[in-house]
This record gives sequence, C-alpha cells and structure tokens, in this order.
Amino acid sequence: MNNPGKADLPLLQRRGVRALVWMYGSNHPAAADKSVPVESLGAEAEKYYRVPEDFDFDGYGMDEFGAYPQSEGERRGLAWLRGLIQARRQFPKGFVAAAWHGGGVRDEWVGLYKQAADLLLLEAYDMFYVPHELGTENIFEDLRGRLIAPRGADLLTRAYGSKCKVLLSLDLCGENGTYGDPGELEQVMRFIRREFPEMRGIAFFNVGTETVERAADRLCFDYFIRPVVTFQHNSLWFDRFAERPQIVAAVSNIGAMDSGPVTVRLKVNGKAVGTQRVGRVPAGSGRLADRVLARWDWRPRQPGVYDLEAEVLAAPGSTILDGVVRDSRWLAAE
Repeated sequence: MNNPGKADLPLLQRRGVRALVWMYGSNHPAAADKSVPVESLGAEAEKYYRVPEDFDFDGYGMDEFGAYPQSEGERRGLAWLRGLIQARRQFPKGFVAAAWHGGGVRDEWVGLYKQAADLLLLEAYDMFYVPHELGTENIFEDLRGRLIAPRGADLLTRAYGSKCKVLLSLDLCGENGTYGDPGELEQVMRFIRREFPEMRGIAFFNVGTETVERAADRLCFDYFIRPVVTFQHNSLWFDRFAERPQIVAAVSNIGAMDSGPVTVRLKVNGKAVGTQRVGRVPAGSGRLADRVLARWDWRPRQPGVYDLEAEVLAAPGSTILDGVVRDSRWLAAE
C-alpha cells in the first residue's frame, strides 16, 4: 500500500501489508532541472533516499522512473537510479524499495533495477491511454513487449539471489473514470497468465468505477489465488521410448493453491481413447513442482499423421485457463 496514514500502520502490518511512503522516482525536480549537472544526480538521489532514523514505515514507493532511449531524460534518469543503488546500501533490514516505471523498460534500466529495487512495477496503460494516445491497436503485443527485457534478465522470479521481481501494473480507467468492458479485462488477464505464467501477481492503478474495482478484485482471486489448471504450450506428446508407447499430457497448476481432482480426456483423430483422473495438481514455484503427467498406453496401428487432443473435463474449485491442448504429428507404426 503506497502512502498510507500512520494510524493505519498497525492494522496493515498485522495483515501482512507492506506500507510504503510515496517518493519521487527519476521524475524528481532535481533530475528534471537541467541546471543540475548529470554528474551530481547520483549524490542528490543518494541523499534524497536516505532513511531517517525515526522512519516507521516499511519502505518507499517511488513514482516514477523511465524515459525514451537515447534521450537526455534517460541519461539523467539512469544517473538518478544509480544514486538509489548507493542509497539502498544504508537501508534498514527488511526495508522495501518499490519502483514504478512508465513506458518500455530496456536492458540498461533492467540491469540497474536488479540492484536498486525489490519490486519493479511496469505501468501498462493498455486498457485506455496507450490506445487513446498512441493509436495502439494490438494491446496484447504491447503488453508482451513490456516484459521481454525483464524476462531476459530473469526478473519474473527472484532468481540467483536477486532481490528484484517484476509485476505488471495495469490501468483500469479512462477519461472521467470511464472504462470499457470488464470482460475484456478478463481477456487481458488470461493473456498475461498464459504468456507470463512465472509472474505470480499483478498490480492495478487508476480504478475508475466500483464495478471495475470489483471485477479486478475477483479476477485477482480467480487467476492468481485459486488453483489455475492449464495446459502449457507443447504439453502433449507421444513417448515412443517408454516400455509401452504412451501419449502424455502435462497438467499444470500456476495458481497459489493445490488443486482438487482433475479429469482429463484424450482423443486421437477425434475419437475418445480414455480418461485419467489426477487426484491433485500441486501449486509450486515452477514446472518442476506444479505439474502432473497424465499417461495413456497407445500405439499407432499404421504410419501416418495423427491428431492428438487432451481436454480438461472437470476441475472442481479451480480456474481453468487453457483446458485443451492439441498436436498433430506423423507417427510410425512400431
């Protein structure tokens, strides 16, 4: 929670909420003031982010960083960010540095954020402002583009001891608090979960109406908290190396809770081969811990192309993201 009142602190902290005080990012007036030499900005930032002795909040929420590539704003912004790296060496234990970044984030920014922040929130104005101001048609490719550099830097999880983790921060309103179809918001959430399953959370800002706020709250529960049963890309295959040839479907759970029973049906060339009931798909930190393999003994009777399909028939209590997976491949009779 960013910039709460001190009276709210005990309740928030009992509930596990990190209460952050609002601070400037690289949009600080000193960074924007061209009369301040860029060489001085690191020292200015280090001084600005110094934590007072009587500080009783959980950290800083810094709003915001970012600039276009090769611009003066980027040069000054990166200098300011390096000052934050110096300042965080004096942060108390457990102190949180959460940074909001506007626009695309590229390699040099990412490398510095990995050292400077605990949480990097990428502002994605794709529900209104990006299509309104930039004429963007395919908001899904815009979302994908914002996460290419963070994924390449292993920032969707805290890998190899890194303290920094990335979440998308999605806008939920337009002019005068208006907003389009909440069903489209679910479509965006499904895309994010499908394409970036390692990212186990999301942030929202600029919520315009109570209807949208309630929809966003429910979607967070359905797609991040509940069991989320899905087939990942290429999760159906033919195992010709097994003692008896088998078709295998990998059932994943990218939610935060273990699933209950999941029933999967296999079809070959449109005809049902059989069903498998998986007792539980665990919630885990990745594909080595959060999937179960359903297997069917099967061999092709003659060489040719076979259409394979696995579908989730039932998963009570779970959100089903992608409940069908298909593959077509040429198989030899063995």
